[in-house]
Amino acid sequence: MRQYKRTFGYLTMAAIAAVLAGCIVSGTFVISEVIQGDEFSTGNNFYYHAVDLRDNETWQDHEDDIESIDVIGFEMWIHNFSASATTFNVWIDDINDDSLTSIGDVEEYATQIIDGLEIKPGANFVTYGKSLSVLTNTKTLKALMLAGRFHYYGKSSVGGPNADYDIDSIRVIVTLSASSS
Repeated sequence: MRQYKRTFGYLTMAAIAAVLAGCIVSGTFVISEVIQGDEFSTGNNFYYHAVDLRDNETWQDHEDDIESIDVIGFEMWIHNFSASATTFNVWIDDINDDSLTSIGDVEEYATQIIDGLEIKPGANFVTYGKSLSVLTNTKTLKALMLAGRFHYYGKSSVGGPNADYDIDSIRVIVTLSASSS
């Protein structure tokens, strides 16, 4: 047991020395980016937002050393004032492409990442855990997220931007691995 403790102690001291010397900086980091409801552009029966993580302090600290985007999720606070449920669909595309101006173009050319997220009447909170079960096409989402910027398009089943609901905010949560040596 004493030999095990001694070996573990030496390994721990070596790892700490390497980090302090600047040889190894690695880990998993979480980026949390909040988009307020009033930041979404509305028109042509859908919502639009240009998501840009490059202003996020955590992103800036690790941008050059990102190895992979591990997990992407979100939290959403929304109030549905109508008496019936509504569903939301979300698409994304490369921010270097022109933003799409009609829902037909969005459906044809963008990548759908949420298909039919149901929002019941009243106040709703979509948890991070729930978001993981509704996100699709995560390979494309991770690739666009790796660039740090993408277009977001959202549409509801009940009347577009003038529907009887209010999105308070959406928090995009990105877990990434980064290292440098």
